[in-house]
Amino acid sequence: MFLHQVPFRMSGSTYWADFMVFWNDGSVTVEDVKGMKTAAYKKQKAMMAVHFPAVEIQEL
Repeated sequence: MFLHQVPFRMSGSTYWADFMVFWNDGSVTVEDVKGMKTAAYKKQKAMMAVHFPAVEIQEL
């Protein structure tokens, strides 16, 4: 199962993940489709690492 456009709210900002995927083995991945890594994306990804350290963003 997967969710589309999942918001992660942080102090003063919201990161919108393209997909959150729930796998049969119980694991969960956060996936983002990127054509180009913009400065804004890099900043939000760094903020995600601070606010949600257990969440790893997989870039496709």
